[in-house]
Amino acid sequence: METEEIKNTIDNHEERLKKIEAILFEGGQSSNQKTIRNISISEFVIQKKPKDDIQRTVLFAYFIEKHENKDFFNAGEIQECFIKSKSTKPANINDKINQCIKKGWISEHPEKKDGKKAFYITNTGIAVVEKDFKVEE
Repeated sequence: METEEIKNTIDNHEERLKKIEAILFEGGQSSNQKTIRNISISEFVIQKKPKDDIQRTVLFAYFIEKHENKDFFNAGEIQECFIKSKSTKPANINDKINQCIKKGWISEHPEKKDGKKAFYITNTGIAVVEKDFKVEE
């Protein structure tokens, strides 16, 4: 290898290392990572277009996990999402959660949250929301 080739190879490696360090130590993101931007719950509902309260329930579970960075939630938090998004609140939120459980979108969490039964969104539920509910049709 000639001196110039070695220098170019080293420069190339230095650039790659800087990019890796930026991702690891400075919170940067690589180009193939998805960025979840801050979005209001109302905007999220408009964007995803859930067609019924069951879809809205799993959508709110997704929002709680991905946008509020919470690992699990209770029925009261889902109710708050209905209110914050200005969606008509169903008469029985627990029934909507149970219907999501039957579909495999939500599961019961072993811990309680605020003294109440807690739940989390499953990978199936995440996929349903990320595909705009098209996988269930």
